[in-house]
Amino acid sequence: MPPPPGALTITAIGALLVNLTAAFLLVRHRHHRGSLTKAAWLSARNDALADLAIIAVGILTFWFATGWLDIIVDAGIGLLNADAARAVWMAARAETDPTP
Repeated sequence: MPPPPGALTITAIGALLVNLTAAFLLVRHRHHRGSLTKAAWLSARNDALADLAIIAVGILTFWFATGWLDIIVDAGIGLLNADAARAVWMAARAETDPTP
């Protein structure tokens, strides 16, 4: 059963505003080498992208009352975050690698 589209869309718009603010504050640090800096930037960016996808699903749910839209977007968000986790892992390994 799909979530109520109105509440879903309004909540995602509020979250998008917060996450865009965080992403804009962190954008100038996105190329720093530190794993924590990379994690903060990727988290803010991915959250904003996820919010955009959720808004799109909320709007589409008005016409297509199916839970599949939510499942597809959730899978995409999972892949996006898995790639970010890989990038942070690689940055952390580079920080702790004793070889120059």
